[in-house]
Amino acid sequence: MEVLSLNKDLAADFFAFFDGPAFADNPYWKGCYCTFFHRAKDVTREEARLRPSRRHQAEEMITHGQMRGYLAYDGGRVVGWCNANARTAFARLGPPNPGDEGLAAVVCFVIDPVRRMQGIARALLAHAIADLARLGYRAMEAYPSSRAKSASGHYHGPLALYESFGFERMPGRKLVVHKTL
Repeated sequence: MEVLSLNKDLAADFFAFFDGPAFADNPYWKGCYCTFFHRAKDVTREEARLRPSRRHQAEEMITHGQMRGYLAYDGGRVVGWCNANARTAFARLGPPNPGDEGLAAVVCFVIDPVRRMQGIARALLAHAIADLARLGYRAMEAYPSSRAKSASGHYHGPLALYESFGFERMPGRKLVVHKTL
């Protein structure tokens, strides 16, 4: 397996994955293209009407280097995706907080349903940690669900995965894990 950073040269592979096996077992999420966390939570009806489709938004963000993340390849085809970027890139997480500069966030994993439980998310997270540290990020955070009971419920990544890489729980009501890079 090989893990590569998303860039405009790999956009066709990204879209082939999302248009194909990514949500084969969860068609409700098929049109996401991993843009959910890039979109502001509160928008007016007019803003919602005028904003681009999720696919078009993903195309634009990839072209301009705004959507970052990692693609896992096996046999020349994408088998997994990890959406990791500067925390400030994810509008859905709310306005930036003091100290968010240099903080990366992992918001999604999407693994081909027939390839789950084969270490793909682990390989993606290991690569993300190393690459984001190389890029100068000082820390990472993630938002696993403590109540997930299905693969789709673990789209943030399971808590045990993060703990195995040394992420620690942050105090507060919402489950957030943090790792200094």
